[in-house]
Order: sequence, then C-alpha cells, then structure tokens
Amino acid sequence: MFGIYVNDMPEGIESHINLFGDDAKIMRRVKNVNDCMKLQEDLDKIGIWIRTWQMEFNLNKCKVMEFGKSKWRVHGNYKMENFSLERSKEVVDLGVTITEGLAPDRHINKITGEVTNLLRTIKMAFSYLDADMMKKLISSMIRPRLEYAPIVWSLHTKKNIRKLERVQRAATKLVLELKDLTYEERLRKLEIPTLESRRERGDLIGIYRMVNNLDKVNGDFLSLETRATRGHGKKLKKVQFIRDIKKYSFPYRAVDTWNGLDIDIVNAVSVHSFKAKLDETRYKDGSIRACSPPVNYN
Repeated sequence: MFGIYVNDMPEGIESHINLFGDDAKIMRRVKNVNDCMKLQEDLDKIGIWIRTWQMEFNLNKCKVMEFGKSKWRVHGNYKMENFSLERSKEVVDLGVTITEGLAPDRHINKITGEVTNLLRTIKMAFSYLDADMMKKLISSMIRPRLEYAPIVWSLHTKKNIRKLERVQRAATKLVLELKDLTYEERLRKLEIPTLESRRERGDLIGIYRMVNNLDKVNGDFLSLETRATRGHGKKLKKVQFIRDIKKYSFPYRAVDTWNGLDIDIVNAVSVHSFKAKLDETRYKDGSIRACSPPVNYN
C-alpha cells in the first residue's frame, strides 16, 4: 500500500530517481550551473508532492553526495522545503556504506567488524562445535552478512580480499578437529567454497541472466561481441577504462572470465542448469580454477 501511495512521486522529475521502500534517491550528472538549477527544480517538485499528499520527509537524514574528481566540478547548494541539505562524504544506502570515492574499504571494515563480534558471541555460546554445526552457522549467519549486495562492492585489491576471507578462516578454526589443518583443507572438510569464488560465481550468474534477458538492464550496460571469435557465441565486448572504479565494477570485472567459459556452460537452458555446470567445471573443489594465482589466506 505504501508503494502505491508514493508511486507517482517521480512524475515530472527530469533527473533520474530511484524508489525502494521508504527510500528515495535522485541523481543527475552536473556539468554546469544550469544542471544545478535543474536538480534544484526537481527537488522543488518533490516538495510540492510532499505538501500535496502530506507525506513528510526526514530532512535531517536527507544528504547530498558528489562523485567525481574534476577540480572544475560545479558545487550546488540544494534545499528541500527551505531546509539546506547537508553534504556528506559517506552514507549507508540500503545497508551498503557508500563513500564519495566509491571505494569499498569502509563497508568492508564495517561488516568484518560486525561478523568478528558475532564470532566472539558464537565462541562464548558454544562449548563445542563440530563440522556440521559450523557449516550451518557459516551458511545461515556468517556468510549472509559477508555477502550482502556483493555486486555493488565486490573486491579487487588483495588487502580487502584477505580481510574478508580472514573472517571465514577464523570461523572454520573454531572447529577443534579442523584447527590444525590449512584453510583450504578446512573448507574441503566443511564442503564450502572461498568467499572469493562465491563472489565470482555470483557475477557470472548475473551476467547469464542479463545475456539471456532474464534481468532487464540498460541497453548500453552490456553488449555482445559482434566480431567472429573463437569459443562460444555469447562473448561480451571488452571495454578499456582509465579508472579502477569502472574497470572493477559489475559486469566489466567478470568479462574475461565469462568469455573464457565453455560453450556448453553459457548455452545452458536455465539458471539452475548454468549453476550446476559452472560448479562442476569451475568450482568443483570449492576454489577458483583457471584464474589468477590464488591469494594465500593462512
């Protein structure tokens, strides 16, 4: 019912606007003062909607974030209902910590800290943990926190990959009979994969859904290779980027991996079939095959 109530908020808004639950985000590429004025006009239209339907915004939680490194960037002062909106360098958006530089470090520090505290609680609550109990705890309580929305913040630096993987490593060490084994051996005993391989697997599943029109995306977000190439016929165009922000964003970070998959995998008839074939050929032992040298987590 709430969704129906706010569904007409974007009407007349020229900037891009996203609605999710009781959250609203309005975005615009600002190149000059005129763009600032147009963004303010859209905020004024939202103010009119607020007064018309008597739906109050918590203006203290409304923030302005600016992205971009240009030193000639125009800075606008924005208001809603005569309330000056505060600029912020960091905001938590649907559980993900977003910074002005779009680096995942703050989010990684936050979730690793939370899960480390959870591990301490588990250690105090259980006097004994066997492999089956720990596998259930990792699957139901630990991994969901470490893997929330990874498509947005997936890692590429070894520092952050190690930091995140270290939490799962510490969890597996709580099983006494596995404590003296290496991390990779503990994972095989527990029959769970590394977090790194799960993030890559998630990217590939997302690309499969996009390529097969199971998920609706922007037309220029993903494009198939039109030239004749070796391998399967669903290869993606490899785009070159100057900055790491775009280079390691979804789906560009997984283009090489997707293009290197076997034709039998990419031509799977369903998502379920794609997952099964992918696990059998690439993640059978819980680690990533045919990729860059593995990171030593021990």
